Amino acid sequence: MMMWSASPPRSVTAALTLAVLANIASAQSAVYRCGPEGREFASTPCPDGKAVRVDDVRSAEQRRQAKDAAQRESKLAEQLAAERRQRDAAFRPAGAVRIGPASAASAAHKAAHKAASRPAHGKKAKKKHLPSDPSLSDPIKVPAPPSRKTE
Repeated sequence: MMMWSASPPRSVTAALTLAVLANIASAQSAVYRCGPEGREFASTPCPDGKAVRVDDVRSAEQRRQAKDAAQRESKLAEQLAAERRQRDAAFRPAGAVRIGPASAASAAHKAAHKAASRPAHGKKAKKKHLPSDPSLSDPIKVPAPPSRKTE
């Protein structure tokens, strides 16, 4: 009787490995289309299921062309992403906006108001229409509430 050491001989290990790989390969090549509309796939036969060929039937040239196309598309995608990142880095969104008169516009408005309120040559000052400031809204007239006279 032959006694093995701690590990089996290489030939036995190789034979077992080949048997397992052959079993896996044959199991992977059998795929079945199942379900009421054939939308489900299974690796085991199913009632009313149809075997589907899943082998890659492309030639070596077709596989090479597909690989080249995928590489070109990958390079193009990276180029477009780099351009987008560059545009995004150059874009500066508008900051906070002041609502109301800006300081320069406010100073011009005050100067015009001061000039309009000074009487000329001792005459009584007339109310003049101030130049409109585009950053200000037009003034509105609010009617006075009716007076309440008691008798």
